[in-house]
Amino acid sequence: MNTVFFDKAADLSQNFSWKDIFSDVFKPHSKEQRSALLTKGIGQNVPAPSRMLQEWQKPWLFFWVGIVGLVLSVISILSWKIFAGWGMGIVMFILPAFVMPLTALIFYWEMDISGNTSIFDTLLMMIVGGILALAVTGIVHRIIPLPETLAYISGPLPEEIAKFIIVWLLLSRSKNNYGLQGIVIGGAVGVGFSAIESAGYAWSNYDAMFYNEEIQDAAMRLQLATEATTQSLLIRGALAIGGHVVWAALYGGALGLLKGKGKMQFKFLGDPLVLMTFTGAFLLHTFWNLSCVDFVGVLPDGMVMAMYRVESLYIKHIILIILGWMFLLFIMRKCIRQAVAVSEFYTSSAAVMPQPKVQGGVHTDGVAKTLLTVSATGKLNSGKMYKLTQESSLVFGRDPARANVRVPSDTKGISAVHCEIKVKEGFLVLIDRNSTYGTFFSNGQKLEPNVPYKLKDNVKFYLAAQDNQFVVHLENHH
Repeated sequence: MNTVFFDKAADLSQNFSWKDIFSDVFKPHSKEQRSALLTKGIGQNVPAPSRMLQEWQKPWLFFWVGIVGLVLSVISILSWKIFAGWGMGIVMFILPAFVMPLTALIFYWEMDISGNTSIFDTLLMMIVGGILALAVTGIVHRIIPLPETLAYISGPLPEEIAKFIIVWLLLSRSKNNYGLQGIVIGGAVGVGFSAIESAGYAWSNYDAMFYNEEIQDAAMRLQLATEATTQSLLIRGALAIGGHVVWAALYGGALGLLKGKGKMQFKFLGDPLVLMTFTGAFLLHTFWNLSCVDFVGVLPDGMVMAMYRVESLYIKHIILIILGWMFLLFIMRKCIRQAVAVSEFYTSSAAVMPQPKVQGGVHTDGVAKTLLTVSATGKLNSGKMYKLTQESSLVFGRDPARANVRVPSDTKGISAVHCEIKVKEGFLVLIDRNSTYGTFFSNGQKLEPNVPYKLKDNVKFYLAAQDNQFVVHLENHH
């Protein structure tokens, strides 16, 4: 099903194309494929790690959700303007606000190669996460009071903190083990927050116009309220494709990458990827809210007018949408690599020597067999060799209490616990342990945190910089 993408993604030394991922959008899908997609993540329909890529369908549903949603939005707006009934008015307040961000969320969900999250869980997280994020935003506003003159910051900062907290809590569930799941969770919280916020703004515009006492003619007030509400919903609904749904997905993906199959840890807050994605989301949000009005009296009037013309054409927002999606696709690529690495690990057939049976905690053969030797070939610990035996591990780092492949404490770029080589489910693997500056194979490929990468004979890797290189030599390799 995923021939081109699977072949490219399975080779971690090559890059895949987004064109490969979107190639199935316009292809016909059988009833079985549609059923398999909609029941993904339910009961027995969760693929084993070794089957994730084979059972994954490339995204296509999101496109048709967007098309149908846009058509229904136009119908609801036209009906409300013609009949002005409260029933259709409620639909109009809700539907257009959801369509574009929901389309993005369905895309995130389809991109979740792990298949661990159902569409029902995703929609539930969207509703619950959005409501909780709004509630927490109000609390953060009280805790961090910011002056109204800094409106472009007083909105983004509490909102991003609130969404971050809810994403963190939802990711803490033991079933969430992948960066792609983090993107889905972040996107769900962002969609719920965005849609409720947009509906609220539309209602405020309607209320302000309809009850405007300066306009005596009731019919005129209704017409102006309708136009203001429609304009608000259309503009915010269209621009929502690059707003909260993208910003929350950024740090959701980063947190998911770091968590892996472990637990959420407060040390993640200081991780460069988390700091980068949260800061990026905050800056995108801040520039989104920043208006030319904020520069009146600060910049020359000519520059302010030029900024106003740019804003009136929504050029600024379009640029920010493009930048946000470029950033997110960068994070998503890392998350895809994580899923592929896990799948490759479980599907590989090159297992290491079987471990001896254990009786009472003692090996029956009484011999600790060497599985591999690691040679330091760079400047770091130059010339030293380290042996890995069964039921042990090689931990690289600066902390003498936790690392048995210790490096000088003043070595730049090396974390206290940087990476580890161990036996995992019968395979020899190299795992980066959330190092600050990363662990790399000799071709420059960076290991995703907490993801096991199967080792082969003569594999070279380095810590932080190419000068810190090591070479792996397997014993009894074939």
